[in-house]
Amino acid sequence: MAGEKKPTEAKKKTPKKKKSDYPERWTNIVGAFAAALGSDLETVTPVLVGLAGEPGDDALETLASSEYVSDENVKTALGQIDLNVGENLPIGVFKKNLAALRAACAPAAPVAENEPDRAGRARILPTLPGDTPSLLGALRTGGVLKVDDVAVASGVRGSLFNLKGGFEIGGKILALMKKQADKAQAPYTNQYRKMRKKIKRIDGRRTWAEVLSAVGLESDDVTQADRREFLERFETIFWPGVLQFSGVLDAWRSEYDADLGNVANLVRGMSGRNVNADAPDSTLVRGAADALNDAANKTYAGSGCEASRTLVFDAVELTEVASDPAVYALCGYLEAEQFMLEGLGISVSGFDESYEVMLAEYIYGILKLREIPQSSGEEVDYLYELSRYGKKVKSSPVFGTIPGVGGSGTPGFIGRTGGTGPLSDKENGGGRGAQRY
Repeated sequence: MAGEKKPTEAKKKTPKKKKSDYPERWTNIVGAFAAALGSDLETVTPVLVGLAGEPGDDALETLASSEYVSDENVKTALGQIDLNVGENLPIGVFKKNLAALRAACAPAAPVAENEPDRAGRARILPTLPGDTPSLLGALRTGGVLKVDDVAVASGVRGSLFNLKGGFEIGGKILALMKKQADKAQAPYTNQYRKMRKKIKRIDGRRTWAEVLSAVGLESDDVTQADRREFLERFETIFWPGVLQFSGVLDAWRSEYDADLGNVANLVRGMSGRNVNADAPDSTLVRGAADALNDAANKTYAGSGCEASRTLVFDAVELTEVASDPAVYALCGYLEAEQFMLEGLGISVSGFDESYEVMLAEYIYGILKLREIPQSSGEEVDYLYELSRYGKKVKSSPVFGTIPGVGGSGTPGFIGRTGGTGPLSDKENGGGRGAQRY
């Protein structure tokens, strides 16, 4: 009709984008990575948090390094959200965007010597032999035995392997292989006999003089009892010392952060004054570090250094067996993850040595604190970096394996638990415990 106004259409409102609850840098970097893979920030964040800890600069720095979080770690994590590399996610796309993610996560270089934000500083802690090949190479140095970097790396990895049930692997695999072979109702194959012989050689070892001689160590033989005693000391003496120090260092860091948050202190820091002068007293931290050094001396007393080396050799050999695809088939499994979880009762991440190296480096950094001058700028930098590295370590899967963490019980040693594993203590009557030491 003439003169009649047409009803105006309501303007469509563009929905506002929900503001991310994550830190801005995390949102930008991880969001871009997620989008490139055809996903989104909210979906990808939880799986990356499981690898690197809570969203923030520390987590981003952890993701930047393949030493802390390997490509395989990320690949497995993405599979949890149905981003399967090689299937619905091309491997080239995965590698390209993971490289871009690592580059974006890398910390920027420090802008000034007295910059209070240490996120961009290079790590100043001592390093240990990293992956298994380099650790095995370091074992062959020979010379005078002492609680050195190799002893610490060997002891930590040997103890963790024991605590997560690694020394039970051989017996479990033998049982699974026999069950599968009997099910087939056919003669044992050559491959079956070869693998059974290899496992029995490892599990049946009662003397390690040959192993020690191979790495250039002139030492009396290490017995099963020596190894058991070393591992028990590690559980009852060494690990409690690590946890005690960690708590004291956390308290120091909290006090440091509280002081640095003071407006006047921030102003002094920006004006060029070294904020290290306002750091909390380190007496308690050093006392806890000295206590851990004493614990280390008690733990490695006697044949402890030799025992730690023999444990690593056995752990490496058993891990290689468990990682052999031929073993999956002999045990009736098609995939590594299914074999590990269902057959052996151990998660795949439980064998990620990068986490174990991180923990060993953190501990070695504690033991080396006594070499840093007290009440110095160098000391504050060292303690700050040690606490930051410790935060990464505590977010890793292996930290929960330590006795006293998370309230979970520990498996126990031969002679303490029941069972008839092939590493039962024949020296003291035999049949006194499961294969776990």
